[in-house]
Amino acid sequence: MLLPLLSMQRGLYMYVASYADGEILEVNTAFENLTGFNRELSLGHTTKDLGIWINSERKKMFEKLSFSNSILDYETHFYTKSRAKRSCMVNVALVGNSTGKLIYVSFVDTTVRKKAVKELKESEEMFRFMAEGINDVISLHKPNMEATITYISPAIQSIAGYHPNDLVNKSLEDIVAREDWIDILVNANLRLYSGSTKLELVEYRIVDTNGVIHWVESTLKPVLDEKRTVTMVIAVSRDVTHRRVVEQQLRELNSMDFNRIRGRDTMKLSICFYLVNCPRPLNF
Repeated sequence: MLLPLLSMQRGLYMYVASYADGEILEVNTAFENLTGFNRELSLGHTTKDLGIWINSERKKMFEKLSFSNSILDYETHFYTKSRAKRSCMVNVALVGNSTGKLIYVSFVDTTVRKKAVKELKESEEMFRFMAEGINDVISLHKPNMEATITYISPAIQSIAGYHPNDLVNKSLEDIVAREDWIDILVNANLRLYSGSTKLELVEYRIVDTNGVIHWVESTLKPVLDEKRTVTMVIAVSRDVTHRRVVEQQLRELNSMDFNRIRGRDTMKLSICFYLVNCPRPLNF
């Protein structure tokens, strides 16, 4: 399930490791080609075992992560399997999942610096986008009419009851309320696919495993290849059901006849004020 996230940005050298013990869980092909450490040599080991980072620099990066969930534009050096020293710029995102915290590391080889500035900017935007959604549902979708789900984070289970494996390779349409699918999501995706917009913020309804409706707010961002073609859409989503309920209560409150309320509906007025001023925490 980690490999789709590593495939989002071509030309970036990426790996995923456990925050608890630093064990490498996945690497992409670019990482293997640059460092000389293939998956067989990398998985189950730490970057310290492989000698990729200078120990003092590795320590600094972990210290930075203890104060923040991300590191952007960190200049350092790394060593390849042949012990060649190369310059690089690193972006790191600390993301929680069902088994603990994971470290997503992306770095650009700045030894040859000509292409580095452009690639790093794209990497920084993507990791900032991911870091902002750490407590939300992160999902990846094919750029087709079905918005086929290729990855969805475990947070979806606490909201809608679906196990992530049950949704992978299925259309997003399967869980979206019928009225909202074409009117909201299909139109938003078409704008992204055509390049007319670079970001879409949409609200729509999903149906959980018990048939209960939840309002969801999603930020949709396209992932582009070197030809500026959309290869994937990444979505960061959150449950906004309670906010929508409060908004409805406010509309009802604004439309009330306050002269009539004084006599008979003071309880309803009190409930409205409670909902507005004492909101419950979001589910995730």
